[in-house]
Amino acid sequence: MDDFGSNNEVIHPELMARLAGDLKKYNYDTKLVLQAICESDVYGLSHVAAKGYEDAKFDAFFARMPLKALAPEVLYESLTLATKSTPSDKNERANRRDDWMSKLVRNFGDDEGNEGTFNGTVVQALLMMNGRELNKEVTRAGGVVEEAIKKHAKGGAVNVSGVLDELFMTALNRHATQAEIAALKDIQDGAIVAGRDDKKDDKKDDPKKPDPKKPDPKKPDPKGSPTVIMGTSTADKKFYQDVFWALLNTTEFMLNH
Repeated sequence: MDDFGSNNEVIHPELMARLAGDLKKYNYDTKLVLQAICESDVYGLSHVAAKGYEDAKFDAFFARMPLKALAPEVLYESLTLATKSTPSDKNERANRRDDWMSKLVRNFGDDEGNEGTFNGTVVQALLMMNGRELNKEVTRAGGVVEEAIKKHAKGGAVNVSGVLDELFMTALNRHATQAEIAALKDIQDGAIVAGRDDKKDDKKDDPKKPDPKKPDPKKPDPKGSPTVIMGTSTADKKFYQDVFWALLNTTEFMLNH
């Protein structure tokens, strides 16, 4: 942040002078300065630029909030907060953080151990998706999923919408939309989630041809037959664990926007 030169030009000198003055005014308390920045209108801009300012050249002038991957430290803290897995023991907490950081740096850092190359690539996403630590926290006994099910269970029945909304609030800090809940309920009920458009099949009315809506599982359709997901009960813990795991792997969770 203080490396000013030809490679890091100051675009708004007046703003830089104002921030420098505030830093001095508040006795070099960086927390207060960062708070002022984070509470500003500019920091709260959408990542979608206004019409006419979509080009990246306008980003330096705060035309929008550019999307970027969370830094490893921030990602770790976000995951521990979302999964409610922060150990009470200070030493254990430090060891777990060091272990997480070393894996990211070892896989994606440079020769000097810096984690600057962590930029949210597909490979990095796979580390999260298939990581033992994340799966362990998602399926942890007494964890977020079990708490959500318990909270929304009454008389042996589970309020599916309530559990799903709870998981969205925990992972993404927002309520699930009606469309998202409906889509997840379809999967839970065992609905057909993908398939071809039969209206474009000019042979569908031929009585000699098999019904495209009833694909033969032993003979896959090369054109792409519908994919049917087996349904599950409303109290199936594994289903909600899969949903929670998926939410933690969305760009909405892993990107700073």
